[in-house]
Amino acid sequence: MHFESIDEYLLTGTGRKAELIEKLLAQRSSVPAAAPFYEGMRMLGARTPDLTLVALRLVLAGKRADDASGVALRDHAQAVRAGGEGAAAARAAYQQMLALVVVALVIVFGTATPLLAQTSSPSPNLYRSLETGRSSHPAAEIRGQVESVDYPGATFVIRNGSRDQVIAVMPATTIYKSGGYATFADLHRGQHIDVSVYEVGGRLVAQTIRI
Repeated sequence: MHFESIDEYLLTGTGRKAELIEKLLAQRSSVPAAAPFYEGMRMLGARTPDLTLVALRLVLAGKRADDASGVALRDHAQAVRAGGEGAAAARAAYQQMLALVVVALVIVFGTATPLLAQTSSPSPNLYRSLETGRSSHPAAEIRGQVESVDYPGATFVIRNGSRDQVIAVMPATTIYKSGGYATFADLHRGQHIDVSVYEVGGRLVAQTIRI
């Protein structure tokens, strides 16, 4: 899923929308809620409204694409594009809207099934566990070296001092490299990284990763 491609287009306006649409349609997500947006893109092509891409980005992050969320995320993206003093705050707000989903998904997994053993998309009934999920609190900023990466399991091990810690990566985790966006596939053994994590039920989940 091309989170970074959608973000780059929405936040910077760079790149041709037609090429982005083609890329998204070629590698569609299996998330049921995304289907209507893919169909709209198939029909409209480059004429697809930016708000449709905003809604798709929310859905792919596991969040409900209601009108209020869509407009809010779009406004943050437009503020980033405009630049100026408010651009940094708008970018942080944009990322936070999507990063909050990490907490929600972890709460679901924490009450329904072991997070680190989860290798496929959660079934719809897991989302009903949100109301009974345990509270989540920001844990820490961790700096260290990547010891191993489990791409299918969406986890990696980081050496923090003399301690190895397992950290899970979720769909809404934001990854940066060399000042731009990156993907989980860019994470490799031996890299020195900074990770912002949440702790839920004793498990660490990455909110942001800086390679």
